[in-house]
Amino acid sequence: MKKSYCKVIESGFYTSIQDCGRPGWRSKGVPLSGPMDRASFNFANRIVGNVPALASLEITLSGPTLLFNDPVWVAASGAPLSLFHNDKEQPMGLPFLCDLGDLLRIGKIEKGARAYLSFLGGLQCRKYLGSASQFAPITPSGRLEKGDQLPFVSSLSFPDPLLAKNQEEADSLEERKFLRVRPGIDWDQCPLKLQSELKKTQFVIGSNNRMGYRLEGSVSALDFQPLSGVIPPGTIQLTTAGGLTVAMADGQVTGGYLRVLSLDQQEMNFLAQQTTGTPFKLHFVE
Repeated sequence: MKKSYCKVIESGFYTSIQDCGRPGWRSKGVPLSGPMDRASFNFANRIVGNVPALASLEITLSGPTLLFNDPVWVAASGAPLSLFHNDKEQPMGLPFLCDLGDLLRIGKIEKGARAYLSFLGGLQCRKYLGSASQFAPITPSGRLEKGDQLPFVSSLSFPDPLLAKNQEEADSLEERKFLRVRPGIDWDQCPLKLQSELKKTQFVIGSNNRMGYRLEGSVSALDFQPLSGVIPPGTIQLTTAGGLTVAMADGQVTGGYLRVLSLDQQEMNFLAQQTTGTPFKLHFVE
């Protein structure tokens, strides 16, 4: 029986397969994984009529080039980028058909960090611990590689899309210079002087990836080392050197820094679309 797939001609800067992740495995040391911007991921699936959890491609900064051996409907959402279906540019937010022999070239993200490409019926990739989300060493590789084949269920049937964004999906791409934070598990252990500094300091996004974001700013260093504890996604830790680290989709499950603040899913979606050098202040939400 013929296998329907698209072949990865070029992989892009950092493209990975993601579905809803691996809930239930954190006690074994396995991160949740899944999409960094869940709102944009969900919308990409809804555009082609999928339920939100189906496996799609997460594109970071620049996208892959894909060659199709069978027809399938696809769609993109998230940070704006160029989509060239053969030689024709396609808009984001609308489904279009990629047929046998078609080439889809996904360009650089123009503003933001991450976009998503969905396939009608979802990518039919092998699951590890109940999920197709790429995370090495749970999966053989943590990202797409040139020559990979991405299986799907071929279909010429037009999808039944839902094209209207809800507010959460729009919020992840909004423009603002503040990050909404809530007191974290260890907020009460944070010295009052540091609490005040956190509320006044302007931070700049430093190095970042799917594991976490560094927020750089001039905050006093801690004079003690707390015990190691659970690190849920969205946890903001204050290091002994005075920096902040935000646990993201592939973040560690335990850690030994003070868990001073936290982000809800909406703010994690927003942060996932920010890039190195972006300045922010923290807006405290009780």
